Amino acid sequence: MMRIRVEQMRAFERAAEERFVDRLVQHLREHHGQATVKLPGEIQQLENLSELTLKDLVRRGVARARAFGLTWESTITGFVAIMFEVAPNFDRTPVAQAVRQASLDISDARLNLLLAAATSDDWERAELGYDPAGW
Repeated sequence: MMRIRVEQMRAFERAAEERFVDRLVQHLREHHGQATVKLPGEIQQLENLSELTLKDLVRRGVARARAFGLTWESTITGFVAIMFEVAPNFDRTPVAQAVRQASLDISDARLNLLLAAATSDDWERAELGYDPAGW
């Protein structure tokens, strides 16, 4: 019988994570290329970010999405897209924090709950509170 060691499993997980990051970068370039990204000291459209910079931001976004309780690639993708389209720190708004604290059977339902609960005023406040250091 073949056995897979713990370190081999970790290597597989890292490789799978990098493939997901690559797919997410591709998705963002295709569907959110015009999003304005504010970084400390610079403002650019997503489509003009270097591959290295975009991958770094995506990795940070994936980590934030997971901290929000998301696990599915689809909901993580939505969360990261909101970071680029609205603000990297949108998850710190009162409505997002209330949703994060909600007791749900499926943690990935948080994103749909947030989209349903947030008003246009909530999104506007999130945009106005854009923190370039939030990346």
